[in-house]
Amino acid sequence: MKVVIPRAIDVGGVTYRILCNQDKELRRNGNNGEHRWSDLEIAVNMDCKPDRRACSFLHETLHAIDAEYNDGKGMSEETVDATASGLMQVLKQLGIEFVLEGEVAAA
Repeated sequence: MKVVIPRAIDVGGVTYRILCNQDKELRRNGNNGEHRWSDLEIAVNMDCKPDRRACSFLHETLHAIDAEYNDGKGMSEETVDATASGLMQVLKQLGIEFVLEGEVAAA
């Protein structure tokens, strides 16, 4: 089942905008994604391969969950990374695949 990465997601009573684009700041920082707490944004680099992009979306969403529910003190970067990778594997085995809006029609 293909699930479109949404344009926004509610976490802890606030709405985060999801930015899937060719983000120059991400590339400059060498990241595939970023959680921007103060701007209520999750940025995901669309230049990544689909699996990497989906894992980055989960990774940054976990950062948002951590920020809103644990004041950003609950999960280390290593824990977020491992949890996102594990969750990605489970979702993939269940047939759930995160895609960009235009990729649904193409499949």
